[in-house]
Amino acid sequence: MDAEVWAFLAISLGVSFYLAFNIGANDLANAMGTSVGSRALTVKQAVIWAALLNLAGAVLVGSRVTETVRKDIIDLDALGGGDTFSWTILFGMLAAMISAAIWITIATYFNLPVSTTHAIVGAIMGFGLAAGGIAVVNWPVMGKIALSWVVSPIAGAMVALFCFWLMKRVILTHDQPFKQTLRYAPWLMGLVFGILAIAMVIEGLENLHLGIGVFQILLIGLMVGVAAALPSRWLFSKYEKVEGDEYQKVERIFIPLQICTAGYVAFAHGSNDVANAIGPVSGIVGQLAFGSPSDISRG
Repeated sequence: MDAEVWAFLAISLGVSFYLAFNIGANDLANAMGTSVGSRALTVKQAVIWAALLNLAGAVLVGSRVTETVRKDIIDLDALGGGDTFSWTILFGMLAAMISAAIWITIATYFNLPVSTTHAIVGAIMGFGLAAGGIAVVNWPVMGKIALSWVVSPIAGAMVALFCFWLMKRVILTHDQPFKQTLRYAPWLMGLVFGILAIAMVIEGLENLHLGIGVFQILLIGLMVGVAAALPSRWLFSKYEKVEGDEYQKVERIFIPLQICTAGYVAFAHGSNDVANAIGPVSGIVGQLAFGSPSDISRG
């Protein structure tokens, strides 16, 4: 590659790093804010825990979202991609990353928990509109993305409402809240690990072509969940000797539950939002290396 191509690649990687840095600065609170606020974790512990789980999520199950951000929002081939080298795509993706990073920096400075996905998806769509007009935007995909922006907060609110109502009814208002917590908390722990295992098998192992069916996937999730729940029962029973009333003991049990669920949110964040920084730069790498932003796997 020519010197200017190497220089452009270095600049793109630097901007991608800056964008990822800002995504971490803003979105860390989504996963760890409740754990730090409830004092289940210190800020330092939360950062380390979030970094590990974000990395795991991005590496194991982040490829599909990266593909969507990289080539499915707009038709890059219509902008001069395909097998033809195109500076339009290179500068467009770079502009999208810069604009998203600047907006997230401003939002973070003013303590605004904004969506980094909104920022990068909107930036890429804006680049497409400027470079090729309405026709290059993949409107069906944009429709699905926009629908998820509406459904996600509503679904999150409804599930959280149901979960808290259930915990309040089963544990908090019971005459023996600690005994009830010992009965149900291990299975909550198992549920978290079971869902995490299912997500990893479905998304992360698809490239191995193991031919695992739905029944086998559910069985794996069940086994992982039970394997997590059984030792949790023994671990939580030790809190019975802790000084304090029943509700203080319940709070102690919910600390590891809080940490595990926060870790799951961080894992999900890594599988989804890390693509906001990786997707555009992978399109640039595909264009520089193979002449096609939509097929980085060739060569």
